[in-house]
Amino acid sequence: MNLRHAAALALVGWYLVTPHALPNSREPNLSLPLSQWVRRGPLPSKSDCEDRRSAALRQNDDPAQREEMKKQLPSVRAEIQREWPNQKMPPDSYFDKDYWDDLRRILKLSQCIASDDPRLKEK
Repeated sequence: MNLRHAAALALVGWYLVTPHALPNSREPNLSLPLSQWVRRGPLPSKSDCEDRRSAALRQNDDPAQREEMKKQLPSVRAEIQREWPNQKMPPDSYFDKDYWDDLRRILKLSQCIASDDPRLKEK
């Protein structure tokens, strides 16, 4: 491997990408291209990305994390309203259980994608 090739590899980062939920539905919108999925990162390596994904899944199942998240409910609701202004806001009871089930489903569908992957480019 020459120096230029090694430098190019060093510039590649990784994104953890997750699908959006369909408006007025709790189902992930898998019809959107990866370029329109939510990106978290960049992260320095694929293993760092996979570690973040695994940590998010563990946190989703942690009762203490769920209680902490409930404190952030107003900002979560505001983000939902900002993302989908025409969507009916779910009731507070949604955030007791269903939210966590939906989040787990989305996290399981998430993928680690290299920053130079052409699927991340807008068409």
